Amino acid sequence: MAYRILVVGGRGWFDYGNLCSTLDTVLANRLPDVVILTAGGAGVPALAASYARARGLELVALVPDHERFPGCAVDRRDAALGCDADAVVVVGDEIGEDVRRLVARVRKRGGPLFVLGTHEQRPEPVALADLMPRRRGLPD
Repeated sequence: MAYRILVVGGRGWFDYGNLCSTLDTVLANRLPDVVILTAGGAGVPALAASYARARGLELVALVPDHERFPGCAVDRRDAALGCDADAVVVVGDEIGEDVRRLVARVRKRGGPLFVLGTHEQRPEPVALADLMPRRRGLPD
């Protein structure tokens, strides 16, 4: 069975080389039996799709179906992605609530989490708490 890795992040990330090297590191022992999962669209999802094509990997892009499921299309899409993913790579420094919820679904199932920010690259698993915003002036 293929290893299914979800790649999520903002629409403003364009460092394709950094994303490729991180995914190569994370997936080194899994290739070529890998499926890249994304939420579809511009930014990180588009770069993940480019990575999948360049490596000859299967790509699954699930986009919300607002016509069939008005009001809950994003939740349904996120549930499907969270259930299908064996691991998740979060890309970018600005992590929104929707990404946190999606990551929590994968982590609940025991999947590893990898974070790639604009200022640092951490291709090792990190804790979900590392994605939570820190309040200034309070100790960690």
